[in-house]
Amino acid sequence: MGDSNGAEVAEWVTAETLAEHLEPLLERYDVKNRNHGTIYVDHQPGNIETAQRILTDLSVHFGVPTQLIRSRLIDFGLLIDARSSLPNPNEAVRAAVKERAWAAAHEDGREMNDKHDED
Repeated sequence: MGDSNGAEVAEWVTAETLAEHLEPLLERYDVKNRNHGTIYVDHQPGNIETAQRILTDLSVHFGVPTQLIRSRLIDFGLLIDARSSLPNPNEAVRAAVKERAWAAAHEDGREMNDKHDED
C-alpha cells in the first residue's frame, strides 16, 4: 500500500483499518489499555519508546510518514498523547483569580496569607 501521498492515504486509512493492523502490534509490545486510551503516551520513557515503535511499524507497513499515522491514530481516538495536552483551563482561571487578588491586596496595602490561599 506504499502510497506516499498523504491526502490519498487519509481517504483509505479508516479507523477499522488502523485498528486491524494495530491489534497485533499491541500484543507484540504488550500494550494494555488501562482506561486512558488504546495507546497512551505520557512522559515515561517506556511509553514513549513503545508508541514510537508502533508508529514506525505502521509507517513501514503503510508506506507513509509516522506523523501521518500518528495524526490518524489521534483522529480516531486510538492514541492519546498527554505530553502535548493543553493545561487544565480550571488551573488557568484559578491562577488568574489569584493574581487579581494579590494585585488588589497590594494596592490596598494588605498582605495576603499564602496559607489562606492554598486549597
